[in-house]
Amino acid sequence: MTGILGNNAESGDVTAEFAAAVQENNTFGDAKINAVFTEQDPGANQDPATLDLADALNSNTGVENALTVIYDGQGTYYIFVEYDQIPSAAVTDGPFEAGDDIDADISAQDDRLLGLDDDLTEDEQDEAYLTTPANFSVEEAEGSFDLNDDDLVATTASEDAQITGTTNVAPGTEFTVRVQSTGDTQPRFFNSQTVTVQADGTFNASFDLSEQSTGDEFTASVRQAAFTLSEDGVIVDSTGTTTEPPETTEPPEETTEPPETTEPPEETTEPPAETTEPMETTEEPTETSTSTPGFGAVLAVIALIGAALLAVRRDN
Repeated sequence: MTGILGNNAESGDVTAEFAAAVQENNTFGDAKINAVFTEQDPGANQDPATLDLADALNSNTGVENALTVIYDGQGTYYIFVEYDQIPSAAVTDGPFEAGDDIDADISAQDDRLLGLDDDLTEDEQDEAYLTTPANFSVEEAEGSFDLNDDDLVATTASEDAQITGTTNVAPGTEFTVRVQSTGDTQPRFFNSQTVTVQADGTFNASFDLSEQSTGDEFTASVRQAAFTLSEDGVIVDSTGTTTEPPETTEPPEETTEPPETTEPPEETTEPPAETTEPMETTEEPTETSTSTPGFGAVLAVIALIGAALLAVRRDN
């Protein structure tokens, strides 16, 4: 879909391009993409709530005000619809409610790119369109600041004071984080920073609070967001935790004394006693065999098996 939604090399908002590609009689000649959201398990004797973006956009229902499409620069598009901002005219048998489980079908409908024959009927074309299904649940937009052990937003008196948090809104969504002094804090301050939600749901705001002192109090809040959030904060010496390295105990130096060598005793052979009648004695030499035991070396081989994680990404 990259060509239809623009040749984006970096992440960014492609809502206008997406809406144009979904609508009929656009710059492409007709609709190239569609997205249909259908409620699962609507209950007995009830039709599922359904949002057909093509129908809603082509009927001028105003659904574009609830729609945001973000490209992450790596081949993935996020379609974000604020369900409480969807006009009632845009949803059939609606509205959607928090907790609803939704089936989403995103389809590519470009006859030329899909290589479809011109003589196909409309039903045959619909069957030939490339569709990617997905399932998700409707959730209330939420967000939170990262707090310290005292449940306060903690940051430092520096030129790059950091305030971080997480949210479940779509990656690429922008909103404003504001910090305002409270209590007896001097000098007073009031700053705001636009942040962008990252792919992992985190956000980070940076402020120049270099004139402040440890113990100064403030309030951190969000503006222009799909959720409300406000927390008390404090200036601290440091937000990091330093961990002392463990003490290293060196093993005692082992000294191995060489084994003592015992010299074999000298053998003294007394000559035979002389007799008046010497007898011829034939002395057969005695062979002494000395056997030295051998020690075999055992080699232990440890095989380290590495597991490779294969990440599969589907390009829509």
